[in-house]
Amino acid sequence: MMTVPQDTAIKFFNSVMHGVDVTSIMRWDMPIWETVLGTIETFVLGWLFGALIAGCYNCCGKPNKAV
Repeated sequence: MMTVPQDTAIKFFNSVMHGVDVTSIMRWDMPIWETVLGTIETFVLGWLFGALIAGCYNCCGKPNKAV
């Protein structure tokens, strides 16, 4: 939030959320530790979901024929 002006960020997130007004739920006074923690949590959750999808793909896919 510190890299772009407030109105630009609001326009971007409103367009991502297909017109839902996010002005009332956006916080501008976040400490740096919350930003870092949120970034780390996002990557960890992304890795976990990716591992879950890969595990399901490997378990439920066609078995390879031995040559």
